[in-house]
Amino acid sequence: MNEPSSFCDGSCNTWGYQEEVATYASMLKIRPNERPFLISRSTFLGAGRVTGHWTGDNFSNDTCGFNGNSDEELCNRWMQAAAFLPFFRNHNTLGAIGQEPYRWDSVAGVSRIAIGARYALLPFIYTQLAMASRDGTPPTRALFYEFPTQSELFGVDQHWLISDSVLVTPVMEVNTSSVQGYFPGTDGWRSWFTHEALNSTSGLVTIQAPLSTIPVHVRGGSVLLLHSTPSYTTEETKSKPFALLVSLSEATTSATGSAIIDDGISLSKSSLDVAFTASKGSVKGTVSTSSYKSTQPLSNITVLGVSAEPSAVKVGGKAVKGFTYESGLQRLNVTGLAIALHESWQVTWA
Repeated sequence: MNEPSSFCDGSCNTWGYQEEVATYASMLKIRPNERPFLISRSTFLGAGRVTGHWTGDNFSNDTCGFNGNSDEELCNRWMQAAAFLPFFRNHNTLGAIGQEPYRWDSVAGVSRIAIGARYALLPFIYTQLAMASRDGTPPTRALFYEFPTQSELFGVDQHWLISDSVLVTPVMEVNTSSVQGYFPGTDGWRSWFTHEALNSTSGLVTIQAPLSTIPVHVRGGSVLLLHSTPSYTTEETKSKPFALLVSLSEATTSATGSAIIDDGISLSKSSLDVAFTASKGSVKGTVSTSSYKSTQPLSNITVLGVSAEPSAVKVGGKAVKGFTYESGLQRLNVTGLAIALHESWQVTWA
């Protein structure tokens, strides 16, 4: 059905597909050097080459709900959770009360925090979407996808992973200030917001989650490229330097990650592909594809799991003064850098 009431008997899916192909071609004609950005609720075989697929009202709901009136607690929890999903839209039906985040002070507050985290994570999320387009690997995943031998994870459907590195455990019950979640593997997990290590071994773990909090954890053994300064818009955010978050594995004291960087808009296939590797005393970036030159320098590196305070930090063999160490969090912060990501580099500490 094409709203308001026009039925396409016999050609429903192909109608949407033909519309997408025509729209894609038209957008290319208008802006021949830019990628068309389409999302459709009506797709067919082969549509993926011209459009994204959004299930829309076919399954699930918009952020804060669509039919009926939302409320303060529901919108708090939903804005927090949706910020860590690929598609993030607050929208509701005519006749319902407004549910924009600013309608409630508490929702405005948690939305700023959650959207700030989303904007910081954009380089990491963009990399996962680029990898999905290259090899089909899903950017958001059920836990069993990464831990297929743990049968207790097969039915877990209320928390999820972004790639294999970020675990989101939202509260989905009313009048609740805690949530139970699984934190599998032997690498350990640390809070995204505080960097505190989670004390977990196996089974369900109860986490305190007051209304202002959503539990998000970074897996040990991960390296995430981030935006250093989340701002009001993505354009403003991208104008600031990059940051790197390294969470060393509790089992191996090592970590790996990658980034795919391009201009985000042009049809050119030029990209900058960087592999990150970290060990007990170093982290380095190795360029595998450098057909794109990023103008964003890497200014900050945070390493979690550093067991002792280093006496010196060096970049390319040269000592730097801009570092601090916090023993309680085993956190090393290196600031004031100006590393060009399109060149290979190494930071060491001892």
